[in-house]
Amino acid sequence: MEAKRKHSLYYLMAETVIGSANVAQHESLSSWHSRLDNVGEKGINELAKQGVIKIDAYDGLKKCEPCILGKAKKLPFTSGKHTSTTPFAYAHSDLWGPSQVESMSGGKYFISIIDDYSRKVWVYILKDKSQAFGKF
Repeated sequence: MEAKRKHSLYYLMAETVIGSANVAQHESLSSWHSRLDNVGEKGINELAKQGVIKIDAYDGLKKCEPCILGKAKKLPFTSGKHTSTTPFAYAHSDLWGPSQVESMSGGKYFISIIDDYSRKVWVYILKDKSQAFGKF
């Protein structure tokens, strides 16, 4: 295989092969299930009908751990326990940085402040982390 460079891109000089696959000749249903990323029994039987794979033993699919975990659901987050009744009674903030690239004003950090009552957001760009308390 070879690649030729034109400006900043490489173009692969290769041929496409259609209609061939490197697979084992005969296997059981459960081994194909594992190899094909936990495909269901219908999907494996369809591949067998099309002649893509050959199945020796129809041993039935057993419950495997990835299948069980894939069907599991997480419980939703609980709602917040506090409610703000006035502006600025409760605020959320996040200080981020340092950034690898400075802003046009020379800032490498930013702080975001969110008022819980009004949901108003303030974002300040900072040159130093030490400026955060003053902005808050």
